[in-house]
Order: sequence, then structure tokens, then C-alpha cells
Amino acid sequence: MHFDAEAQPELPVPDHVPDDLITRFGPSARRIVRRSRSRHAPLLRATSRARATVAEVLHDADLWLSAFTIFVWAVVGAGSITALWYAVSLLPGAVPLIVAPMAVLCVASIAGAVMWERRKAATSAVSPAFRD
Repeated sequence: MHFDAEAQPELPVPDHVPDDLITRFGPSARRIVRRSRSRHAPLLRATSRARATVAEVLHDADLWLSAFTIFVWAVVGAGSITALWYAVSLLPGAVPLIVAPMAVLCVASIAGAVMWERRKAATSAVSPAFRD
């Protein structure tokens, strides 16, 4: 950071906190004044705010469960795609025996999920007493 001597006030800023301010505002006044006069004060405030935000987010159990679930299914999906690629590269005739049934299962699972969600929406619209 560039130091601009002309931007500084004519009178020097005192390095100590007057005793009347300490008696009026308590012993934390000295710390607060010194911290706010520091050149690192904006960085410290931003760091503490970021740390508080991260701590709040990381204590959310649903976030961890969702992240773990997505990670596990990503690993399973990558392994499945790799296994299919390996099988097809070894035996090109395996396409109708392995890849086609996997594609059919993928389409069937998407169709089943759509039907499940439509049925769930229909039952929740019928009666609020029978909701999940």
C-alpha cells in the first residue's frame, strides 16, 4: 500500500487512549481503538465475517449430507461410465448387451421419477391430511 504523506492530518494522532474514555467505555475501549486505527482493520473485519459465514454454513448437517450424496453418486457414475467404456473397448460386440440395457434403465428411472413426482403432487393437492 502506498503511503501518502500529504493525506495525513497536520496534528499527529495520539497513540494512547485517554483514561476518561477507558473509564467511560470500559477496558475494551483500548483494544477497539487500537484495532480500528490499525491498517489491517478492514482485512481483519472481512476475515472474521468470512470465518463466521463459513462456520455457519459448515454446521449445517443437511449440507454435509447432500454434498456426501452427490460425491458418492458422482464416483459411482464415473465408475460405471468407465466400466462401460472399458467393456466396449475390449469387446465391441458388448454394445447391445451392456450399453443398450443401461440406456433403457436410465430412461426408465427418469420416467419413474417423473411419475413419482406427479403422483406426489396429486396426492398433496387432494387433501392436506394425507401429506408425507
